Amino acid sequence: MPFSGAGWDPRRETWRDFEEKMDQYYKMYKEAYRARSERFLRERGYVKEKEKRNYEHFKWLVHYQVQGWNLREIADHYNTSKSEVILQEDAIFRGIKSTAELVRLPLRIGKQK
Repeated sequence: MPFSGAGWDPRRETWRDFEEKMDQYYKMYKEAYRARSERFLRERGYVKEKEKRNYEHFKWLVHYQVQGWNLREIADHYNTSKSEVILQEDAIFRGIKSTAELVRLPLRIGKQK
């Protein structure tokens, strides 16, 4: 099968013009690919869930839920490392709570240890 894509012909256009055209083609391709993928998933019943990008919150949840650490212990552990931000217990609990909700894990009640 012969190549059927657009190619650069330096006799007809500058590299800069060709590159801009390729960037536009690539942008159009990405948009079409995303639309096709989302349609494919929707047609098969996929429901987009809330995203969680802060992986520290998953670590906090493990410390809290599995290891039985309290919020002060988690704060102390992360505040003694070379972190530039001082973590507060209420912020840690919000991160733990939202992560537990995301993974549908009921939080333990009361203190452990």
